[in-house]
Amino acid sequence: MKRCSRLDAHYVSMTERHTLDISWGTIGKIALATLSLYLLFLLKDIVIWTIFGAVIAVMFDPLIDVPHRLKIPRVIGAVVTYVFVFGLAGLFLYNLAPFFASEIQRFSQLLPHYLETLAPVLSGLGVEMFSDVQGFINVVAGNVSEAGKGLFNAVATLFGGLFAAVFIVSV
Repeated sequence: MKRCSRLDAHYVSMTERHTLDISWGTIGKIALATLSLYLLFLLKDIVIWTIFGAVIAVMFDPLIDVPHRLKIPRVIGAVVTYVFVFGLAGLFLYNLAPFFASEIQRFSQLLPHYLETLAPVLSGLGVEMFSDVQGFINVVAGNVSEAGKGLFNAVATLFGGLFAAVFIVSV
């Protein structure tokens, strides 16, 4: 009688055929899930704006109910509520703008001092980007000029945002 060694057992296991049995139903489910995820990816902007609109509608519903109880049509109450709330938010941001402008101006005046203070520490760590102020300013200027080239994209984004705002208000 012949004894099986480990090598023989390994050889036998390598010659066995393993089959993977997948039904057509499973393949169909995988294809349907993949197609659904792809469509969701294509429609992600619409889905996000719809969810955002629904959240805003739910948040403002109690405020819109007040004029509705006073026999004011719901659409007019919704428009007045949205204008009032977003007007207050705009007024708040408008009043904060001078504060932010002065802080940005102050930061830009103090930036060379900060960079001169940080340069020895960062160069000790091997970071040479901030070794001189002019190099940093050149990097920032290059980034700003690249952003300026995207003016058309900014205008398109603005009008897309206006369209989204109208869509959200109409939801």
